[in-house]
Amino acid sequence: MLSPDDINTIEKSIMKHNAKVIALQVPEGLKTKVQAIAGQIEKPGVNVLIFADPCFGACDIPSIQMKSFGCDLIVHIGHSEMFKKQSLPIVYIEYFSDTDIAGILKKEINQLKNYKNIALATSIQHIKQIPKVSGLLKTHQKKVHIGKPTTAKYPGQILGCDPSAVISIQKKADCILYFGTGRFHALGIAKKTELPVFLLSLEDKKIHNLKKEQFTLQKKKIIRKAKFDDAKVICIVATTKPGQMNRHVVEIKNKIEKKGKRAFIAIMDVIKPENLLGMDYDIILNTACPRIEEDVVFKKPIINVEEI
Repeated sequence: MLSPDDINTIEKSIMKHNAKVIALQVPEGLKTKVQAIAGQIEKPGVNVLIFADPCFGACDIPSIQMKSFGCDLIVHIGHSEMFKKQSLPIVYIEYFSDTDIAGILKKEINQLKNYKNIALATSIQHIKQIPKVSGLLKTHQKKVHIGKPTTAKYPGQILGCDPSAVISIQKKADCILYFGTGRFHALGIAKKTELPVFLLSLEDKKIHNLKKEQFTLQKKKIIRKAKFDDAKVICIVATTKPGQMNRHVVEIKNKIEKKGKRAFIAIMDVIKPENLLGMDYDIILNTACPRIEEDVVFKKPIINVEEI
């Protein structure tokens, strides 16, 4: 449920934009609460439309779709601001967790005994606990490094597609410690660095060394590149999602064809294997979210544009 401060922020945006129809977007983890949240926002003269498609993050704002339904404002819950401006005004309501991370770290600190310089990172839900976690590490004679991200809002904040907060400071660190729920963000870091990556998991309350996963990711990267080099026909996939949209797909196609390969461009909103049925190609070149292949199984190999 939304706090009084959140409600106040939304009401100010409604008044500012004279909004009569609101588009409400929440991540999957809040779908069980979305009707109650809509009830908190809706009032006489203000209608709320729940955007029920899966939400992949702040990159996935349904401005075009909801404008077609006459919406005046989008209320996006669970992520920090990514867009200053879209075709519709957006109000971002951040969602924070109060899990006792420092308590878990105290019990597991021995896992980091061989490392002095630690790059620290987390997701938006736990970002307010960085000072507390950092302070605890320092009491154990660790030097903590917290980097500034390229896309995300807060120092030390990681997005699934943007681990730059730690990659930018990796030369100062001996290892990287990510704390949060699940392995998604930690593996995103592991893809981008050769430093040891540790996950302080809020699920089993342990610190895990992702060395094996990191080795597997690097091996898969080499295999994908080899398959791209051997491919003759390339399917360049692009999305209409504003935060994942690559506007240089034609330029990418031209560069590939100059190397003697054939290429075509397939554009969609949600990238699904079934959208490519009937098309003939050797490999998919993904220009959208770089984590797509982790969530979706494609029949043909897939490689991210940044890898080539």
